Amino acid sequence: MPESVTEGDTVTLTAQLSASLQARVDANAPTTWQWRKDGADISGATGTTLLLNPVALTDAGSYQVLVTISGTPLPVSDVHAYGC
Repeated sequence: MPESVTEGDTVTLTAQLSASLQARVDANAPTTWQWRKDGADISGATGTTLLLNPVALTDAGSYQVLVTISGTPLPVSDVHAYGC
């Protein structure tokens, strides 16, 4: 069952299963997304959902999504993923 988390929350991922992180923003303007892990951009992760399939031990860390609306970035918060 999907779990809802908010900024600063911690989630536990299970190795060999899939996990997705999803961001939602209500905006009627051009919006871009960039997912990051431990402060570094994740190549190609530019949608509302980040899919980890399958989850690996190396997926543990802090995830952020940088959302930009009409050229203005929104504040970034962390979701921490541990376990595996």
